[in-house]
Amino acid sequence: MKTALIILLLANVVPEIHAQCSAIMVPLSGGPSCSASSACASAAPGYFCFQGACCGVQMNCNAGQVVALTDPDMTPVPCSNCPTGFTCVNSMCCAAASSGPGPTTPPTTSCGTNQVLVNGACLNLGPIGSACAADAQCQGGSFCTTGTCTCPNGFSNNNGVCSSAPPPTSCSTGQVLVNGACLSIVSVNGPCTVQAQCPSGTTCTNNVCACPTGSSVVNGACSACQANQVSVNGQCFPAATHGTTCTYNEQCSFTNGRCLNGMCACNSGFTYNGVDCNN
Repeated sequence: MKTALIILLLANVVPEIHAQCSAIMVPLSGGPSCSASSACASAAPGYFCFQGACCGVQMNCNAGQVVALTDPDMTPVPCSNCPTGFTCVNSMCCAAASSGPGPTTPPTTSCGTNQVLVNGACLNLGPIGSACAADAQCQGGSFCTTGTCTCPNGFSNNNGVCSSAPPPTSCSTGQVLVNGACLSIVSVNGPCTVQAQCPSGTTCTNNVCACPTGSSVVNGACSACQANQVSVNGQCFPAATHGTTCTYNEQCSFTNGRCLNGMCACNSGFTYNGVDCNN
C-alpha cells in the first residue's frame, strides 16, 4: 500500500494530465519517459517515476536538492544508510537536484569562509566536538561520527588537534578551554566556533560573535543605543564632542573629557588637541 507521502503527492496532481510532475515535485530536466522508477534512478539519484515522468521531492533537504526515497515504499532513506552521492542534511539523505521549478539555478561551485562544498551544498567547518554531516567539515584530524566531529580511537582533542598526547587542562590568558582545545576569546563581531569564545551579551551566530537584533556596538559592547549614542542609567543620550552641550560625563566621548556646566570640556590640567584631551 502506498504511504502518506504518495497520497500527498497525488493530491497535488491535476487530473487528466500525464507525464508531468506535480507542483510540489522537482522534475528531472530532459529525463526519460518512464514506467518504472528504476529508469529514473539510473538517470539521476533521488528521482522516481510518477505519472510517466521522472520526479523528485525536496522535503527537508536544502533548496536545489532532492531526498532519497525507498523503493517501492517511497519513504525517506535514514541517514544511517545514505546511498552513494547522498549526504545527510536535516536528518534526510539529500543530493543535488538535476533541475527545479522555474529558471534553472547553476550548481554551487564555491562557498563562504569557514565552509566546505559537499555534494553541491555549503556546509560549515567545525572544530572537534562540533555537529557535522560529512567528514570534510571536521577539522584537526577528526572525522564525522554519528553527527559529531570525533577523534579516531586512541586519540584525543589536544588544543584543537587529534593527538595521542594528553589534552591541556588550562589555557593562556585570552583563551578558553573547550573540549580539550584552547580557543581565543574574541571581541564583538569577532570570529568564533563556539559560544564560550564570545563576550557577554553576544551569541556565536554564523561563526561571528554577534549582538542581538536591534542593538549595535557602542564602545566595544552590545548596546540598545545607536553608534552615535551612549547609555546612561539605561537611557540613550547623544555622544558629544568637545565644546558641545551635554548632561552627563559619559556623553563626552573623548579621552579625559567631562561635562562641565552643560558643555563637554577637558578635565582640569588637560588641553584639547582636536581629538582628545592631553596634559
